[in-house]
Amino acid sequence: MLATLPTNAQIIAARQQDDEQTYSIVRFYSGDTPKETVETGLTLAEAQDHCSNPKTRGTTSLGEKWFDGYTAE
Repeated sequence: MLATLPTNAQIIAARQQDDEQTYSIVRFYSGDTPKETVETGLTLAEAQDHCSNPKTRGTTSLGEKWFDGYTAE
């Protein structure tokens, strides 16, 4: 029988049961564009690693600056 991989929701639930805080990556924009959630269910180390990557900040084609931050779920 083939094993199925857990869904993101199952991973988040398992981490929360273990009292491990999970984090979401949120993309923030300098203009009127609303912020958006990019990823969920990360550990603190994963969230910090993502946000420290230089590719997680920049400028849109319309000249609007953006960056990724993280927040506790």
